[in-house]
Amino acid sequence: MTVIELAPGSLDLPQCVTSGMVFRWTETAPGEWHGADGPHEWRLHWHPDRIELHHGDADALRSLLRLDEDLDAVRQAIVAADPDLAACWDARPGFRLLRPLDPVEATIGFLCTSNNSLHRIVPMVRWLAARTPGHTFPDLDVIANLSEHELREARFGYRAVTIPRAAAQLAADGGRAHLLNLRQAPYEDAKAYLLSLPGVGPKLADCIALFALHHTAAVPVDTHVWQQAVRRYFPEWAGQSLTPARMNQVGDALRQRFGIHAAWAQQLLFQENLRPA
Repeated sequence: MTVIELAPGSLDLPQCVTSGMVFRWTETAPGEWHGADGPHEWRLHWHPDRIELHHGDADALRSLLRLDEDLDAVRQAIVAADPDLAACWDARPGFRLLRPLDPVEATIGFLCTSNNSLHRIVPMVRWLAARTPGHTFPDLDVIANLSEHELREARFGYRAVTIPRAAAQLAADGGRAHLLNLRQAPYEDAKAYLLSLPGVGPKLADCIALFALHHTAAVPVDTHVWQQAVRRYFPEWAGQSLTPARMNQVGDALRQRFGIHAAWAQQLLFQENLRPA
């Protein structure tokens, strides 16, 4: 067993892994968690002051949970940029922006999220993982060859068409290696490429850029972030619809205000609208 010591209030694992940033974590008993990310698998017991890791790579887990980032420093930067967010942050001690490890799983996982809800997304991602021995996660060529019929039978809906097509394009463009290269590309270039994939619009491109490619300049703007942004930063837009142009303006505003912590702020606004403090 490996013990990962945690500073007080530095990690609320249940809150982090059930908030829609990852999709293959399950609490198997009180405090006992099983998680998976591509080839990685963990079995652990979470305590507020430590993680008792019974199975899995400790360094990979630290990276996923961003334990290399000082949560107090992130809070200080966000609250300095917008003091009104102090109460939102303090109501969620230990909440962290996650850094999924496998770019293929994160990309395909977020392709499942389009116009969807978490209770439906999780079974879809797990169904895909079950296509491989050991329930790791299938390669892009495997997903590209899934039939529309079997995906519709698995309740993927219209995504039964777009997910294999997107996987096929990604595979043709270099697959996993191409996604890893996009992590090093400028955010704008990475997003432009993602927008070329079947079924990917601006919000979904930002989700993939953030969680699969680790671009923290990405600011996914859905209805929850939009409502918070209108209330806090764009009151003149009250009662108006979210358009692609306004989506870009919200993203630009958060990047300008919060800088390298824009994605942290986005997650905070998302959670605040979904589960108000």
